[in-house]
Amino acid sequence: MKLYIYEHCPFCIRPRIIAGIKKIPLELVYLANDDEKSHLDLIGKKQVPFLQKKDGSFLLESLDICQYLNTFDQKPALSTEITTTKALLTLANDLSGASKSLVYPRFLDHPQNHQDFPTQSAKDYFEHKKEKYIGCFKANLRFPEAAIEKTELVLFELNRLMTFEFASSDKFSWDDIMVFPILRNLTIIGDSVSIPAKLLDYTKKLSTLSGVKLYE
Repeated sequence: MKLYIYEHCPFCIRPRIIAGIKKIPLELVYLANDDEKSHLDLIGKKQVPFLQKKDGSFLLESLDICQYLNTFDQKPALSTEITTTKALLTLANDLSGASKSLVYPRFLDHPQNHQDFPTQSAKDYFEHKKEKYIGCFKANLRFPEAAIEKTELVLFELNRLMTFEFASSDKFSWDDIMVFPILRNLTIIGDSVSIPAKLLDYTKKLSTLSGVKLYE
């Protein structure tokens, strides 16, 4: 099976977690961010992730792909029900929103994202698209203080809920699918944001289990 992805995309990380934990031999196919043609030729619209199954058919939507990978071999790694903890999910979404202006500008030149942005055209495409939501990339890099404060406040609240081995229990669950990708991408900021030790340990643990590398 082939999973078409961007390295930087949190939705693409979701199925990679299950595939990694279950040791599913997926072929990861990286697309350049400005390569609209490949998307259109394969699935008719620009969207990642998408999975090409063994029979050649395609499956779209990250959670649908996760559900398929979790159950296709009758060996689920987590519950077959898509359940999430509302408070945890709300804070994860808040964290994603608060940290976008810190994370997005750093994606472009990070070496782990080279396959997403192999050309200046790919970088310009991403920057033009995302600046509609967060404003000027250069300004966000130069004046990060407000975003750092908002991000750290959400991290503090999220840290209070992380009282188990995994996100919401002592077992791998759908909450981990939702929370880990956001925390993983936050590691691209480095020491600019103080990630509480509990959250950082959790992020490292899921990275080790899934094989999804953190940003260095």
